[in-house]
Amino acid sequence: MADALRNNDDLAVAVKGILGAIPVVGPLAAEIIGATIPNQRIHRVEDTLRRLESQLGEQAEQTLRSAMASPEGLDLIEEAMIQAGRAITEDRRQYIASLLKNGFSDTERKHEIKKRLIETFDKINDVEVLLLYARALGPGESRRFWEENRETLSRPQTSLGSSSEDFEDAAVYDSYYLNLSTLGLIARNKNDKSRIGGNELAAQNFKITPFGRMMLAYLDMSVDVGRIY
Repeated sequence: MADALRNNDDLAVAVKGILGAIPVVGPLAAEIIGATIPNQRIHRVEDTLRRLESQLGEQAEQTLRSAMASPEGLDLIEEAMIQAGRAITEDRRQYIASLLKNGFSDTERKHEIKKRLIETFDKINDVEVLLLYARALGPGESRRFWEENRETLSRPQTSLGSSSEDFEDAAVYDSYYLNLSTLGLIARNKNDKSRIGGNELAAQNFKITPFGRMMLAYLDMSVDVGRIY
């Protein structure tokens, strides 16, 4: 137990030292992070905080102090930092910073809604974020976006001669739409009877929901509301 405590103390010092190098956000965030983030993940938290500070601009210190002065603000920060420690891509750390920034600035929204957005984001991966965004675009823009990200967004083709690995990859891809639907970010488009290759989980059979639109707005990926419905 003594060794564990010493290790935690050493880690807490290391965390505060690293985060303290960030001019504004760092010293404030170090007070609540302590030894809760494993050492190998500290750099991810640091990168997320730098992105948050950049997004907040001159209001960074004031905004963070205000957020940390309330239980609700601390709750959002703690949840976001836990996710940041697991965020292995720069895109994901940017998303997390945007979630926090918009959570702080959206003073009209209830805390429970902001928390749900952050918790829901933890349940989707980077590919699912792009699939959600594609559902928010108009037909022409969606087609261009799909072409630009074809390798990432296209469903693996399967046929009678496909290998078991191909079928497994396609099943994983289908699970992306099932997950987005289960979380309430997209819904089946009842007015669209089209099928692609008999696949009921084809992109065209889903539309983005108001909750999905809100998620994109908090990720700074929003589009015109008129295009969504």
